[in-house]
Amino acid sequence: MRASFWLRAYPRRWREQRADELMAVLADASDHEPGRIDARTAFDLLRGGCATRWRLRPPLHVVLRYRVSGRRPHERFDGWLRDDIDGRLYPVREAAWFPVLLAPFVALVATWWPWLWTNFVIVAPVVFAAQVLTSARGRSRERARLFPPPPTNDAGPWGPYRGLEAS
Repeated sequence: MRASFWLRAYPRRWREQRADELMAVLADASDHEPGRIDARTAFDLLRGGCATRWRLRPPLHVVLRYRVSGRRPHERFDGWLRDDIDGRLYPVREAAWFPVLLAPFVALVATWWPWLWTNFVIVAPVVFAAQVLTSARGRSRERARLFPPPPTNDAGPWGPYRGLEAS
């Protein structure tokens, strides 16, 4: 088994900083050819990657507030937030929250109107697919909203603004 495959269990920012070092340690400790590992080491890499992802993840209430209302998490979770936005499944994660939040309401109303549940089951996948497509295009907008560029001291072609001074 290839070690580089099992390293994907770790978050992207962790791999960028430490993957070379870990690959060197695995190569030194391995009896196999370089880059190959046994099943036990692969399991340990998977377990360590999942534990690292769990440790670096914000608490559930912070994630829910970010997903549902769009509020930016605290600065200490910037690494997780960048990984979330740049992740391959970002459009799916963004689109999945609406049907999940709407399902209990539909289930409650469906007790009076049974046809509503049938319509929800038919329409929800179409809405989900449309949201996946639109959130995939909105990734750069979301990144710009959550990580605005720092202000510059450039005052423009006319110089800095100075208000009228009372004499």
